[in-house]
Amino acid sequence: PAAVEAPVAAEAPAVAAPVAAEAPAPAAAECGPALSAHRKYSVRLCHVRGACDGHFEIRKEHSCDPGARFSAAPATLAFVRQHFGPDSFSIRIAGPEVVMADVEHTGQCVYRAHFRLRTAGAYGATGEVTYANYDAFNDKDNRWHPLLNETLFAAPVPIVCHSPPSEDTTALCDGGGSAGRWVLQSAKYVWTPHACHYRVLAPPEIGKCLARKRLLFVGDSQMRATFIAFITRVYNAVHTTPQTLPLFSKHDDTRFAVNGIEMDFIVDQFLLRATDAVAARAGKTAEFAALRQTV
Repeated sequence: PAAVEAPVAAEAPAVAAPVAAEAPAPAAAECGPALSAHRKYSVRLCHVRGACDGHFEIRKEHSCDPGARFSAAPATLAFVRQHFGPDSFSIRIAGPEVVMADVEHTGQCVYRAHFRLRTAGAYGATGEVTYANYDAFNDKDNRWHPLLNETLFAAPVPIVCHSPPSEDTTALCDGGGSAGRWVLQSAKYVWTPHACHYRVLAPPEIGKCLARKRLLFVGDSQMRATFIAFITRVYNAVHTTPQTLPLFSKHDDTRFAVNGIEMDFIVDQFLLRATDAVAARAGKTAEFAALRQTV
């Protein structure tokens, strides 16, 4: 039989690939004056209406001396002049959460205080001048310079955040040092990490987690307050009648045990007074060494 040629498939008509629509360019930040309460500084808020980030521009209008010498160390002079500038500020944005602005020196006594909000709602920004003329870094005259806390804004500056960026917080935090902010929950601010969440333990779980463990706290009065809060939490986790445990003397060591959980607090050795007896200091050194081996 004669060979039969296979039919040639007709070519499909060419179809132009759809052209993706370009995303609209982000709106440019609008900079408007914020009423300054300080005669030496002018302030502008640069912020897209409804956006959740922006910055304040702070400009020193009088007595700007970015080249002033405040240290004998050339490296310190160069670093502080570049990154911090002569003046220091505290800018706080408070509302559904509390954020402290990150202030940078852009040159010639002009500063930008950047902020980013992660919770929708209405906020008010307040600010203070904390130091001026490099007094925050001055190490030439061998004295502490006063904290000024001079009001910068004549009134709280309103900021509204409509659509904050979404964040994945499903992962457990791997420690207590995760970056975060204070978020308003049930009429009080609660520390909330940005990209993870803390494990919340019911009281019985706390007792099980710490059973037969020994914990050592070493530090000053700040650590002492943490120690009191911690042992109160543990005590109330294993007892049915909650109570706040009493403070102990500021310079005393203490030991606390509940249901097999042992907790010790000792004053850090560098805080011991020169008037303490040598024997007492030697004993404390030995006690610290022993505790460190057993905890």
